Amino acid sequence: LLEPEHTLKLISYHEKMNEFQKLYNFNKLPKVIMLSGEKGIGKFTFIIHLIISLIDKENYDIKNLSISKKSLTHKQIISKVFTNVIIIKGDNNVSVKIEDIRKLKEIILKSNLNEKPRFIILDDLDKFNINCQNALLKIIEEPPKNNYFILINNKKNKIAQTIQSRSLEFKFFLRESEKIFIIKQIIEKNDLECKFDYLNFPLSPGKFINFNYLSIKEKIDLDQPIVNSIGNLLKLFRKTKNNYCILFIKYLLDNNIYKKIDLKDSDLMSQIDNKNETIKLIDDFVLFNLSHNSTLQLISEKFNE
Repeated sequence: LLEPEHTLKLISYHEKMNEFQKLYNFNKLPKVIMLSGEKGIGKFTFIIHLIISLIDKENYDIKNLSISKKSLTHKQIISKVFTNVIIIKGDNNVSVKIEDIRKLKEIILKSNLNEKPRFIILDDLDKFNINCQNALLKIIEEPPKNNYFILINNKKNKIAQTIQSRSLEFKFFLRESEKIFIIKQIIEKNDLECKFDYLNFPLSPGKFINFNYLSIKEKIDLDQPIVNSIGNLLKLFRKTKNNYCILFIKYLLDNNIYKKIDLKDSDLMSQIDNKNETIKLIDDFVLFNLSHNSTLQLISEKFNE
């Protein structure tokens, strides 16, 4: 459930799927494309489905946007043994290094063992450091024949202008009603215990899944003092480097402000200042690997807890 490549059914994006398939079928799909949009709205899932629909057509239901459980190609992608799909993620427990990009170059310069196209998916490209982006630029300037680069941009950090200029950008967007519909489908299909009021404060489906998982696994009560939740999530981040812990903290801070608005809190502006200062402390904690205890102490003082 936490890994988008395992998702057999794509909910939404029918028009986008038709658009990309037409481009590919008429040999007009750009060799370097960038998918831009909010994290967790299904960009990575879309690409996996697109690839299956193109090279394993007999196991893809284009009408219902679903992958057959019989698809060997899909199983090989999940197991990371399918040589026609290479996935490099920038937002996992181990940061992408320049050696990873150099190794990628060595791989793609070799010919495929079959005649099928090769897709190189670079997820969370905005998390790649500048050295990795520069090394990648040298590869995509002249993409090898029958290789397609898919750059996934969650728009959290700036991407080098030179990379943007060499790719064709496709913007992905879900309306609030679409987010709610998809989350409902996820809850019903997986019989999930729901910890969030997603109807009044919609999350992207990916964020909902991960935040809900963290809430249950780490026993985070949204009604408990916010500093307790932040402390638990900071500890978990230090241990796992799971960036969803940090995104969850920022969600809780936003949610805390919305509660103050509902209560018509007269001290709202100071609460907003506290939130912004807390986010700065969290970002510094991540960037400079600061002490958990000292960071939490400073945050506690902001909230008088």
